[in-house]
Amino acid sequence: MFGRGKPLFVTFDVLAIDGEDLRALPWHVRQRRLRRVVAPGAARVRVLDSVRGQGRAFFASVCQYDLEGITCKWRHGTYQSGPGTSWLKIRNPRYTQMEGRAELFESRQHEGPRHRVDAPVLSLI
Repeated sequence: MFGRGKPLFVTFDVLAIDGEDLRALPWHVRQRRLRRVVAPGAARVRVLDSVRGQGRAFFASVCQYDLEGITCKWRHGTYQSGPGTSWLKIRNPRYTQMEGRAELFESRQHEGPRHRVDAPVLSLI
């Protein structure tokens, strides 16, 4: 990252604010709380916008611009990790930054059924 300018932190979820655990709240509530604590136009922190619907077209655009992929979150899902998670990461299979570095992009394999994502909210990753 040397010589590329100052880094910018981009977030799309929050798990706690001022010691309050927010993981049991639905994603859309956590997102609203996150937007309240990140000042609009903050110099170093941004809240990533989300896209509802049109997932295939959105993913096609992500691939066209050679981005890593998207994260789909169930709007009403609470934060969970492991096999019962309410989110899904979908990678661009032709992402050029992965070439020769596949070990950095390998995902954990979970056993057991995954929950169906009925109303995904998509974000860039």
